[in-house]
Amino acid sequence: MQHWPNLPRRLRSVRVLVRFGLRLLILIAFAGFASVGLNQSLMALFWMATVLCALIAGIGIAYWTIWIIVLGLVFTVAAAAALIFEYYTGTRRAH
Repeated sequence: MQHWPNLPRRLRSVRVLVRFGLRLLILIAFAGFASVGLNQSLMALFWMATVLCALIAGIGIAYWTIWIIVLGLVFTVAAAAALIFEYYTGTRRAH
């Protein structure tokens, strides 16, 4: 992998966000075409997002950076809300 040490810090951050967005789109595409169904795939993605957001909040607590703590907690609540929404509105199998 090439390294560009002369790139401005802001440009490196933008590249990281673009790569993250593309990876997220790839995961969503796989979820849409998965054989287990879209609802179960989305639930797995929501769980992964919840864990990732909680880890980000944990990193913020470790370094005591308030804005990372706040963002991590806000996104954790949003991901948990998405899980709850999907649970109550998604199609469930009849037992």
